[in-house]
Amino acid sequence: MRKITRTKQHLGQIDTAAQAARGYNEAMTAFFADWQKLQDLGKKRDRLGQSLIEDGKIPAEGGMEHTGDVSVRALHSSNKSSTMNIGGVARH
Repeated sequence: MRKITRTKQHLGQIDTAAQAARGYNEAMTAFFADWQKLQDLGKKRDRLGQSLIEDGKIPAEGGMEHTGDVSVRALHSSNKSSTMNIGGVARH
């Protein structure tokens, strides 16, 4: 367009438009770079979260197993107590 433009006013408008286009290009380049960093950070957070979930399974499973053992012992103890009570009542 510069080759066919003659007036200073129009040349100034072309300069202004070109400057705006360069600014837009720089802004979009920065935006896409930041966007990529954000995506990479999201992937890292996802991997870390999955790792924390996996690390938490071990104590949780151990806790559930321990709770199950305690429940079974309590049930056996309760059964013995019931048997003793029934036996004691039958003697009187």
